[in-house]
Order: sequence, then C-alpha cells, then structure tokens
Amino acid sequence: MQNTPGLPEPPAEMLAYYQSLHAFITEQVAQLRSTPFEKVAGASGRIQTLLHTTSLLDMGYVPVDNERVAKNFKSIVDLLLQSSPANELALVLTKALAGGEFGKEYWQEDLQGVEDRLVGWADAAKLDADSLLQLAHWAMSPFWRLAAEQYATELHEIITNERTNCPICGKHADFAVLDDKEHGRRYLTCLSCNWQWPFKRMGCSYCGNNDHGELGYILLEDHKGYMIYHCERCKSYLKTFDQRAAVGRLDDNPLLENVKTLFLDMIAIKKGYLPIHGQVDES
Repeated sequence: MQNTPGLPEPPAEMLAYYQSLHAFITEQVAQLRSTPFEKVAGASGRIQTLLHTTSLLDMGYVPVDNERVAKNFKSIVDLLLQSSPANELALVLTKALAGGEFGKEYWQEDLQGVEDRLVGWADAAKLDADSLLQLAHWAMSPFWRLAAEQYATELHEIITNERTNCPICGKHADFAVLDDKEHGRRYLTCLSCNWQWPFKRMGCSYCGNNDHGELGYILLEDHKGYMIYHCERCKSYLKTFDQRAAVGRLDDNPLLENVKTLFLDMIAIKKGYLPIHGQVDES
C-alpha cells in the first residue's frame, strides 16, 4: 500500500533492511512448517490457564534448533550490513562471526541466559545492547512464530484482557491495534511472534497502571487512524493503529507498518515518553 501523502518516511536503508528481514523470516517459517512439530502432552489445558507473566517459551513449549538460530543470526547480520554498510554494530558483528563467535553453542541457554550474555558482549564492545538483542530475537523469531501457529487454538482460548506480555515469548508489545470488527477492541501485537492478544481499552500495557487519571492518548489531527497511548506513572508509550478509521494503512504488513510509523515514536519521545517494545517482563 502506498504511503499517505505528507507522512514522514523512514530512512531508505532502514526500510530496505526490514523488507529483507520480513522476507527472510517468512521463508524460514515456511521451511520449519515442513518439519514435524510435536505438541507437549497436556499442553492444551495448561496454556488456557497461562499465568499473567508466563509464556510458552517459559514452559518449554517452543522447540528451537540452536544451530539454525546461529545461522539465522549470521544471515540477519548480513542483511543489516547489506542495507547499511556503515552500520557499526553490523561491522563489529561481522568480524566477530568471521572469528567463530556466536556459534550454535552460544544459543544453548534459555532466553534470559542468552540475553545476559549478549548484553555483556555489547557492553564490552561499547555497542547498543538493545539493538543486539533485537537481532537475536529476529534469529529466534521463526521458531516463536511456528509455535504460535501450532498452539493458536489454545492461545485463542485464553480468557483475559489483563495480559501485558506476549504469551509466546514473554516480550511486551511492539504496538496495538483497535479492531474494526470488534467495535474497537484493543489488541497488543508482538512482531517477533506475529501474534496479537486482547488487552483492556484503558490500562498501561507496561506497568499495568489502571488509574485513568494517569493514562491518556495523543490524537494526530493530520494522521487519522494513528494515536499514541501513554502512561504518566511509568512514562511509557504505545503506538496504536485504529483500524476503524476510514483511511488506508501505511502497509498491510505489521513489521513494515511499524517501521513506517517511526514518526509516532519521534512524537512520543519528544514529549518525554519511552518505548516499551522489546522489553521482557521482569516481574
């Protein structure tokens, strides 16, 4: 879908990277679908009663091939370098990969363990840890997405609108949508798992704040269909796409629409709010 006239566009190299990334992850998921996926015995009943902060990953319901994750990670670093040859993170990672770092053994711990190692590596190399963690999450994304597909029926039967984090990987949402078929019901979206889950219309999806006096949203007169929910208690914000608005979406691909709405992130950050996407619940 073409961009709406007047909307700021993301840098061309960033858009090219995410287009390539989307194609790569889609291809990897398609390949994984051809391999057997065995559901854990008794998983159906346990998933329907998932605790607020528990995820399929926590429960061991997401099988991951560490050798394949290592290959995915290298491929994604290559995509980043191709789209942005001067990217410092991509350059340093390329050198490290050539030296044998980040092999399959690196990914054998649980997600928290891997993340801790990556943060330590980034700090030592004086690089942005959040960007490195996102690359790692994209490398694991095909496995998370496949698990979401395989357990979709059970996940849809979870009855709650209080869940702040993704039921597959445990991360907080990248953005939210107001569904046009359900009278504006709010759904949180995890791009890594390509999954949406219902969440109450008013309430902070990061700290859980329910005080309406500390919650609000920013409407953009010039950009109908887009808004920014924010919380004064934790100063977080969440981009929101109102599907009821009679305007064309920037893109019908969630990953690319997230990139094409960077102008919303800039507006929120300039107003003093902080993004919540990509963070893992520590409660």
